[in-house]
Amino acid sequence: MVGGLLGAKIDDHDTIIRINRLTTFSYVDDFGSRTDIMFGNHYEAKTGTVTLMGEIDMQNGRARDYPSADCSSKHRAQCPVEEDVVFVFKDDGSSSKQLKKKWKKAKFQVGLQHHNISLAAKAVMAALSDTNVTLKPSTGMHAFFTFAPLCDKMTMYGFTGEETADGHSEESSHHSVSTEHSFYRMIIAGTVPRSLWPSKWYRIHVPRCKLKMGGKYVDA
Repeated sequence: MVGGLLGAKIDDHDTIIRINRLTTFSYVDDFGSRTDIMFGNHYEAKTGTVTLMGEIDMQNGRARDYPSADCSSKHRAQCPVEEDVVFVFKDDGSSSKQLKKKWKKAKFQVGLQHHNISLAAKAVMAALSDTNVTLKPSTGMHAFFTFAPLCDKMTMYGFTGEETADGHSEESSHHSVSTEHSFYRMIIAGTVPRSLWPSKWYRIHVPRCKLKMGGKYVDA
């Protein structure tokens, strides 16, 4: 997406969901500036911070820290989001009580992904695993299972390839974004095996969303 100048096109969508990181000034032309829903990970949920797009602070060739903003404490004035933004965190070790305690001073609505949605995403990745290690869904896939059943159509920007614009690592021993991307392409093509869906409800409602990863919208 770098150099694609899709920012204005992205900002023109009805609802914009960002995953794990918010855009900063340097990335607005390519990624847009609007955010309606921020879908965060376990680290952000427990620390009260929001990760920002930007170059990683490196030390001895290893990532030491990512740019971030405190959005839950007395310093929350630095948080680069408006009050009408909704924050949703994936269900991955964070209880609603822990979330309420850490984010009680947030200036926006904060919620937690339902446990059943988390289980559905995990079940699909477990079924797609073809190694001795059971793959875990990325935050992006958690977000997809959370919102796809609610949408008439969805455009997924950045859900291709295995690199990120700011150098953030996507692949690990427990995540495989390439496997997840293959799953999305199966949805578009209408070739998801019946047995892969975690329940009849997902099998019916997810394909109703017209999914786009480039090209025209396709009914799954």
